[in-house]
Amino acid sequence: MSTPRLQLRGIGRAFNGVPVLEHIDLDVVPGVMLGLIGPNGAGKTTLFNILSGFVQSDAGTLHLDGRDIGRMSPRARSRAGVVRTFQKSLVFPLLTVCGNVAMAL
Repeated sequence: MSTPRLQLRGIGRAFNGVPVLEHIDLDVVPGVMLGLIGPNGAGKTTLFNILSGFVQSDAGTLHLDGRDIGRMSPRARSRAGVVRTFQKSLVFPLLTVCGNVAMAL
């Protein structure tokens, strides 16, 4: 198995004292596709928001290629290769399909 490119150790987050994520450990290795599933309210979006820097974790560490990215801004994480997309997709009605795809890129 390859060396993990992304490592999460002990990630935790609470909102108004209510724990959403506790002690999350995860390794992401190159060439492996992962899925994150769970019921509504399980913390999936919170985890992605922490990974991408939109929300700070209360506990734990995030490393990308051995470098701590836990306090980097979303912009800095994006430049390092950690980005996210949002579920709500919007199109530009006056553009063609190709034009809309180009805007996404």
